[in-house]
Amino acid sequence: MDKFIDRLVQDQDIESWYVATFDKKIFKDSGVYLSFRCDGYCDLDPDFEISEEVSVTAIDDMGSGPSLIHEKAWRNFLEHAKNYEKELIRKLWAIVSSEIDLLDFQEEDLDPMNGKKQNFWDQLRVKLDLSSSDCLKSQVHLESINLLDHGLSEIGIIVFAFSVGWDDEHGVEIAMHEGRVLAASSSGDLTTRRTNIIEHLKCIQEFNFDEGDYRL
Repeated sequence: MDKFIDRLVQDQDIESWYVATFDKKIFKDSGVYLSFRCDGYCDLDPDFEISEEVSVTAIDDMGSGPSLIHEKAWRNFLEHAKNYEKELIRKLWAIVSSEIDLLDFQEEDLDPMNGKKQNFWDQLRVKLDLSSSDCLKSQVHLESINLLDHGLSEIGIIVFAFSVGWDDEHGVEIAMHEGRVLAASSSGDLTTRRTNIIEHLKCIQEFNFDEGDYRL
């Protein structure tokens, strides 16, 4: 573990980001094989390539470079990877369930996109068992793991970034701390909040909090 920080290389474009590639410990067999198209149809990509590695970024908002708070978060993840994956699946499944339920309360004539999204989920029901979180294996792909230098203790918050089939434009980010889900948002939202991350997570929890999440 003492070599973790040594493997990180400063990003050429974003000076506060230090990046390395590591073997993927979770979501090894998950990929976006079925994705939403703007015309409302389900796009099948049987040749979607699943990477055996994942990009890990230590985000240095405090200006001290990669530090112990990043390393402790990474160590905690490695030691409890199975629990992290279990909790991430729980949260992703809650997001999918909310997406499906929301369509039942939206009228197509108010937004034509609602009908297209409904068509997408109807097609998915034919191809997948949407009663089980196992369907996520063809709907999510872990793109990156981002270690923040802010946390609820000496262990930093980790943000997991996913591309997802039901929203290939925005994706999903999920913030966790010591194996507990804090909140979810669209890609880029959580990793760019810098020193305001805790307050932002609290705001998200005000309108989006699922059973099993950790209340701040």
